[in-house]
Amino acid sequence: MHHPGPPAPTCAHFDAQRYWSHSLAMACAARVAGDALQLAPADELYSCGLLANCGQLALASVHPQEYGELLGQYGNGVTARLLGEESQRFGHHQLALSANLMRAGAWRTSCATPYSAMPRRPASDGPGA
Repeated sequence: MHHPGPPAPTCAHFDAQRYWSHSLAMACAARVAGDALQLAPADELYSCGLLANCGQLALASVHPQEYGELLGQYGNGVTARLLGEESQRFGHHQLALSANLMRAGAWRTSCATPYSAMPRRPASDGPGA
């Protein structure tokens, strides 16, 4: 008889519903825009949109306590300050991790390219940051 281990720790301040709603919206937008512009097959673009921020889900899953503390301090929005702190603590930020994960899978390189071109350690959130 198989006994499951203890439940995985949850990541405080990670809003899973918000994450999946945003991922679904990105997937739908990628499919519609890609289809209209004939960039790539619609289903492929849908998948790319759905996985566009899988790095945040990975950080919340692999480092639930430490990442939850970051989200509590900086919020769930993708800001230069949060990305910089992610890079400092984990060696990469969520967008770079998303690109790496998509490249490591069977996804087209073109899906990962926009994120891999982003700066590794953003300087600030803008004036006065």
